[in-house]
Amino acid sequence: MILRPLLVQPDSRLAAPRDSSSQSSPILSPTGGRRLADDQALELRVRKVDDVADVLARLPLVRPNLATSPGVSQSDAEQRTTIGAAVELVDVGGRTMAYHRAGNGPPLVLLHGGWSDGRAWRPQLAGLAHSFDVIAWDAPGCGGSEDPLDGTTLADYADALAELLAVLGVDRAHLGGLSWGGGLAIAVYQHHPKLVRSLVLVGAYAGWKGSLPPEEVEVRLRRVRAEAERPPAEWMGGYLPSFFSGPGPPEAIELIRMMMPDIRASGLLPMLTAFADADLREVLPTIAVPTLLLWGGADARAPIRPVAEALLSSIRGSELVVLPGAGHYLNLAAPDAFNAEVRRFLGAVP
Repeated sequence: MILRPLLVQPDSRLAAPRDSSSQSSPILSPTGGRRLADDQALELRVRKVDDVADVLARLPLVRPNLATSPGVSQSDAEQRTTIGAAVELVDVGGRTMAYHRAGNGPPLVLLHGGWSDGRAWRPQLAGLAHSFDVIAWDAPGCGGSEDPLDGTTLADYADALAELLAVLGVDRAHLGGLSWGGGLAIAVYQHHPKLVRSLVLVGAYAGWKGSLPPEEVEVRLRRVRAEAERPPAEWMGGYLPSFFSGPGPPEAIELIRMMMPDIRASGLLPMLTAFADADLREVLPTIAVPTLLLWGGADARAPIRPVAEALLSSIRGSELVVLPGAGHYLNLAAPDAFNAEVRRFLGAVP
């Protein structure tokens, strides 16, 4: 059984909580935003869907004729529908960047989180390719992409993505990001708003500084610095419980264990240092594109309260969808339900 909440829009009278350590922020609900006990709020906000197939059956599945689509050759169409193809490399301003691409249709650009690369979107490259031109980059210093320069900021990562998309001929896209990638998606909107058609923020932060108490940011950063110079095999197992709720699907664990040994300090440290310094709370009220907040109900790394609720109350017109029981990597833990929600949401974007 999958529990899927009613889509909730925030009451405009509620201000975004500025103290992310607070445990008393309100539960927003269809009752108009009044404060409710946790069990009451859950009952009001969640309805049952008996089967994932029920979700999928009610959503249109677009299967474009790739060979006759504008700008897509027969060979490109065949290659893009071969899911699991090798990573592609491209020169961007003299630096090598890597990305994964599948499908055809409106561009959907996916931004991975920390401790991973574009392979983390493998179920979406497969499951959404008949509806979208799915592009999953390897951030600088991750996967096949060249390492970032010293002192790289989150704004620099946003610029790097914009430059990559320009090389690929993408001038406007749906933008989805998980965790670190969700914060990056917000930064891309901040610095390149014309590039963003909509946002799908998955277990996302307004930067660690913007969503977590200072002491938690310090704990995370201290741990990363202590581990980064050691072989990933020595420490990667310690992250799995926070990535998933429970043991996690075997195929998802296998994928994570395949990616994490490729982590290098020259990529991880700049990435998470920039994120620890980022506070994007002032950007949230400026977001003027359709925004989906997609969350795991058992997300221990970016808890619904206060992280998701702060985004919901700050981004006008945003929707929060929770997949109960799923953890931080919900795109891997519940890929069918995840893909269905993304397809449903993006199908309604003008």
